[in-house]
Formats: sequence, C-alpha cells, structure tokens
Amino acid sequence: MAKHAFISAHKTAHSIRFMCCILDVSTSWFHARSKTEKVRQAKAESELDLVTEIRRVIRENRNCYGPLRVFHKLVQEGVECTAYMVRKLMNLHNIRQRHIRLSDIKRLCKPVWK
Repeated sequence: MAKHAFISAHKTAHSIRFMCCILDVSTSWFHARSKTEKVRQAKAESELDLVTEIRRVIRENRNCYGPLRVFHKLVQEGVECTAYMVRKLMNLHNIRQRHIRLSDIKRLCKPVWK
C-alpha cells in the first residue's frame, strides 16, 4: 500500500518501471492496483456507512442486538448487506451487544421478526 502511494506520488519525476524495480514490485501489480483504487475507496465508504447504520440499530435497541438481529433489522429497513459483513464490521469496530440475563430479554429487547 505504501509502495503504491510512493510510486503514484513520484511517477512524474521517475519512470514507473524504475521505481517498481527498486521497490521490488511488478509493473503489472502497480497498474492493476491503480485501476481498482476507486473501487476500493467506494467499498471503504460503503462499509463506513454500514457501520453507522449498525451503531444506530444497536443504540435504538438498547445494545441488546447481536450481529444476526442487526442484520435482520437492516434488511427490514432496506439496507443491502450480508450477515457475514455485519458480523465482520461489528468485530472490526469492536461493537458489542450488552450481555443481559435471560429474564431481562423480554423486558429490554424488541423482537425483529414475527
């Protein structure tokens, strides 16, 4: 990642082939990475939007929802995501559900589906 940024920043001063040789990367790697840069940025932005939605759903439901319930709630609201992505982002951003006693579940948590 740093190599790509370095080559991109200095490609006007030196040839791409020369810098790739010095940094021990192939020129095809550099060009392939350059083509997909916008796609990666868009994916990162959509993941941040999804993290915001996950935090909102959990906050609205008193931190009772785990990844599967959050996923079902987001799908109900029309947000495009997968259960795996919700679980991955919750782990990555350290978003945890509150652990409660079984007797408190009916009082604190609202059901997602009927």
